[in-house]
Amino acid sequence: PSIRGSITGVTLDNLSMGSLVLATVDGIVDELRVFAQDAQPTMKNLASIIATGSAVRKNHLFRQALARQFSLPAITAEIDDGAGFGAALIGAVGVKALSLADRGAFIHRLLGT
Repeated sequence: PSIRGSITGVTLDNLSMGSLVLATVDGIVDELRVFAQDAQPTMKNLASIIATGSAVRKNHLFRQALARQFSLPAITAEIDDGAGFGAALIGAVGVKALSLADRGAFIHRLLGT
């Protein structure tokens, strides 16, 4: 409750619902980018971003911001339950029903990429 955010740089010339939405989306994606930078070297060899969240599927601004801020292609996965899909993949790898090497091929086959 003691931490506050702020919106800066707002003038009468640039104040619109669209600019506020775009700034919010850019802020959210920027936090993901900072997280990815802090997670090096795990995230250093990314070739693309596969987004499974409904926010990205339903709002093209998120996909565009991901591609722009990460300088990578952003692929939208048409999966209704991305969290469930991820948990199933982790479980399959954990019980050795799917190898780590096969995991990538499975994901790409599922996404058609």
